[in-house]
Amino acid sequence: PSLQGAAMLRSLLRRRKRHPETVGIHVGRGAMTVARVGSAKGKPCVLNVFSEALPRRPDEWPAERVAAFVRKARKAVPLQAASVTLTLASDLAATSFLDMPCLGADQLAEAVALELDDVWKRESDRPISYQFEILHSYPDRYRVFVASIPMTRLRLILTTFADAGCKIDAMEVETVSLANLLSATGAADSAPLAILDVGPTWGEIHILKGDKV
Repeated sequence: PSLQGAAMLRSLLRRRKRHPETVGIHVGRGAMTVARVGSAKGKPCVLNVFSEALPRRPDEWPAERVAAFVRKARKAVPLQAASVTLTLASDLAATSFLDMPCLGADQLAEAVALELDDVWKRESDRPISYQFEILHSYPDRYRVFVASIPMTRLRLILTTFADAGCKIDAMEVETVSLANLLSATGAADSAPLAILDVGPTWGEIHILKGDKV
């Protein structure tokens, strides 16, 4: 091919590697935000954002108000994207650190499930959906990070968005989303970084290093 043709081909190949546009939805303790992220000049950037107060009680999932928010948000932010990720505040999906014995994968999963009975002992909903990751491995134990949510609440959340015309492709707890964001920017690569999140009646500190909480 000519040099011009080769240059066009390289341009097309680069274009195909650009970041696809994605949508992120954050359900906080007092507000809800939708952001559409794409790329400009080869760098990720926020293309659209819509946010509104969403007062609710702790642990409450206000399905009707969330659905109304989604219908309003779609007028400001296109919700059709390569992927839609939902981030939940920690009162909706719990995060836990567990010291566990060194077990095989199946046994460790069963042991984590038993430990989560104490985490959710005030909840009547069963079973619990959970995912875990071994953060540190020691000679006699594992330090495990776990995110968990009652299945009934998980189904209600996903149904709320589906009925409002927004399909959720992935769900994360707030701390994991923060870790992913700071890891992508390189902000927490060198030393531990503390994120202080303060609300009128609550507060949380997230301590991150690299992509680990």
